[in-house]
Amino acid sequence: MMLPRLRLAKNLLKKDGAIFVSCDENEQTRLRAILDEVFGDENFVADLVWAGGRKNDSKLISVSHEYIVCYARDMNHLRENKVLWRQRKKGLDDIYGQYEKLKRAHGTDYDEMTKGLRAWYKALPGSHPSKAHKHYKCIDRRGVYFPADISWPGGGGPKYEVLHPKTGEPVKIPQRGWMTANQGNMKEWIDDERVHFGADETTVPCIKAYLEDQEFQAPYSVFYQDGRAATKRLRELMGADVFDFPKDEIVLQELVEMLTGNDDIVLDFFAGSGTTAHSLFLQNQKDKAHRRFILVQLPEKVDPEKKQQKAAADLCSELGLPMNIASLAQERIRRAAQRIRTEDPSFDADVGFRLFRLSNSNIASWNPDRTDLETTLLSHQEHLIEGRSEQDVLFELLLKRGIGLTVPIEERSVAGKAVSSIGFGVLFACLDTSIKGDEVDELAQGIIEWHKELDPETDTHVFFRDSAFADDITKTNMAAILEQNGITHVRSL
Repeated sequence: MMLPRLRLAKNLLKKDGAIFVSCDENEQTRLRAILDEVFGDENFVADLVWAGGRKNDSKLISVSHEYIVCYARDMNHLRENKVLWRQRKKGLDDIYGQYEKLKRAHGTDYDEMTKGLRAWYKALPGSHPSKAHKHYKCIDRRGVYFPADISWPGGGGPKYEVLHPKTGEPVKIPQRGWMTANQGNMKEWIDDERVHFGADETTVPCIKAYLEDQEFQAPYSVFYQDGRAATKRLRELMGADVFDFPKDEIVLQELVEMLTGNDDIVLDFFAGSGTTAHSLFLQNQKDKAHRRFILVQLPEKVDPEKKQQKAAADLCSELGLPMNIASLAQERIRRAAQRIRTEDPSFDADVGFRLFRLSNSNIASWNPDRTDLETTLLSHQEHLIEGRSEQDVLFELLLKRGIGLTVPIEERSVAGKAVSSIGFGVLFACLDTSIKGDEVDELAQGIIEWHKELDPETDTHVFFRDSAFADDITKTNMAAILEQNGITHVRSL
C-alpha cells in the first residue's frame, strides 16, 4: 500500500520539496527502509521526535513519542540553492503584547519598560513558550533586544579604544577583540544606539540583537506538543469524538510554515480527519498566503454497531452524510474554515474545495472485435461511456489539457445549450448531446460574443462532443463560423 504512493509522491514533488511521514516506533525502522529505497538515503533529512504526553498504562516504559520522518526530494538541490527551513519562534506574540502594554504605561522611559519586561518574564510559568526568550530582556526606542556578544569569533580580533558615552573613559575591551576591525563601523553602531553599554566603562559593551530580527530559527528535531489537546479541540469542533487519534493541526501548521511558500500545494495521501487542510487554513491566515491542498482518502466505512465508531455514525446520520471517514473529513474542513472566518473576519482566503472520486475514463476503450469490425465500429459511434455527466467529461477534459482543477468555471445557457467557460475563456466546452443544423449559428455566435466579453486576445479552444452533431455538415459549419471570428482551435471529443 505504501510503496506505490511513495513512488508517486517522489515524482510529484518539486525539486525543493520534501515528504513528512508520521509513524510510531513499531513502524519507524521499516518505514526508513522503504523511504531509503524510494528517495535514497542521501536525501534523508531527519527523524523529528514528537513527545505527546506521558501514558500511565505502560508496564515497563511509557512510550510517549511519535516520529515524523522527513526526506528531501533532492538534497543536492537544497544545498546548491542554499535553501533554509525556518520556523517562527513560539511565544513571540505574547512578548510583543507585553511590550505594547509597557509602552502605553511608560512612554519613552526605557529603563522602566525594561524593568517591567524582566518582572513579566520572571512571573511566567516555566512551561510558557515566551520563557525561552527571557534573554530578550531589554527595551530601547527600536523595541525588544538582548545584549549579545560583541567580540571577534574565535579570538585574535582587533583591539582599539572605545569610549563610554556617559563617562567618556575607555571601556573594557573583550578578550577576543572587537567583532569588527573597522573602527568606523563601530562608531556608526554607537551613534545609531546599537551598542549596549554598562553603567560605566568597567564592563564590556554588547551589540544589540533585536527580537524582530531574530524571529525565525531552524526547527528542532525534538519537540513537545500535548497530543490530548488536538483531540480535545477536534471534539469541540465536531461535537463528539468522531476520529481516532487525530493529528495535531498546530504541529502540521509548523511543518507547513517552515517548508512552503505563498502558492505551494501540499498533498496528503492519507487525509484521515482532514488535519492537513485545517493546518493550511491556519498558516494562510497567519501569513496571508494562498497555499492549496490535495487530500486523498478512501471512503472507509464507519460502523454504527461498533462502540468506538458510534459517535461518527451518529454525526453522519444527523447531517445526512455517507457513512464513511472521507465524508467526516469534508465536514471537519468546512467547520474549520467557518470557525477561522468567524474568529477572524479579515481572513478572506479561499477555503473552498472540490470533491473528486477516482474512476476510469469517460471515454470507452477501443477494443475491436476483429471478427466483426462492422458491429464494433457501430458500437463506437458514441465513444463516451453511458451514464457519465457533462461535468464528468468536462473535468477529464481539464486533466488531459493540463488545466488545474481549481480554475474558475462559469456556465451559461447559449441557444438552449449548457456552455462552460474555463479559466475566464482559456477554454470553452459545450458537451450537449445534440446539436442540430438550425442551432449552429446561434450557438456559435453566443460563444463568440462571450469570448469577446472575456478577452478577445485570448487564444481559446472550444470543445464539443463529436457525436452531438446531427451530421458532418453541421459540424463543419460550426467550425467555419468560429474560425471566421478568430477562434481557430475547435476540437471534438
